Parts: sequence; C-alpha cells; structure tokens
Amino acid sequence: MTINYEQTVLIVDDMEANISLLRQLLAPLNINLLTATSGVEALRKIDAHEVDLLLLDVHMPDMTGFDVAKALQDDDDYNEIPVIFITASDKFQDEFHRLKGYEYGAVEYIQKPIDSETLRAKVKVFLRLSQQEKLLLIIFLVMINS
Repeated sequence: MTINYEQTVLIVDDMEANISLLRQLLAPLNINLLTATSGVEALRKIDAHEVDLLLLDVHMPDMTGFDVAKALQDDDDYNEIPVIFITASDKFQDEFHRLKGYEYGAVEYIQKPIDSETLRAKVKVFLRLSQQEKLLLIIFLVMINS
C-alpha cells in the first residue's frame, strides 16, 4: 500500500547555479521541487508547504545549513523532515562536523561535485521512507480513532 501524492523536495542553496544543477539532476524523478536561496526563505517555504525532504547547502551567508536544520529540529511541526546536507567542504570527513549535522537531523551528506546517480538514489530512498512514515501515521490514527 502506498500513499499517492506528489512528494516535495526543497532545495536550499545560495548559488542559483547549484539550484539549477540540482533541479536538472532531480527532474527525472517527477517530484515537486521547491527552491530557496537563503535559510530564512527556506524556513518560510517549509512553513507554507508540506516538504518531504530538504536538500540543504551547509555554507550560506544569512543562516548556515546547520542553523536551518537546528531551527527545524527545535520545532515539533518540522523536526521529522529528513535533511540531506550538500557541501563542497571536506570538513565533513571529520567526525565532529558529521555528528553535528546528524544531531540537527541530517540523514545523509552529499559531497560536491555531485554524482547524479548517487543523488537520485539517495533522494528516492529518503522520499520512500518519508512516505512510509506518513502511511504508518495514518494507520495509527485510524486505529486509535476506531
């Protein structure tokens, strides 16, 4: 059994070229793609749309990806949104930075330059998990209200 609705991925990056590349790489998945060029804009879009997955650049000028993820983690309405951090930094090879991201809700890191097949495979996995989680919640709510 599956939930049939168009899933939404929010791409957050302060560089339009990176957003365009990610949109192009994800186009074959037939998913709804939203974009934001800042952390503040991302939080507004998450508040206005049901987002199933967040692709989040780590280094942005107004709010870092960590700041955005932390804000989501602290909000009960949004702390279940899976976050894939996308970064050009090699700092995520060290355990401190990886663990900081996981603490703030990261489910994965993708290093730039991005491999298109890896990106699509990871997005599909986490969208499927998000869909299954929503299905379980629906089943649970039906059961407790029966």
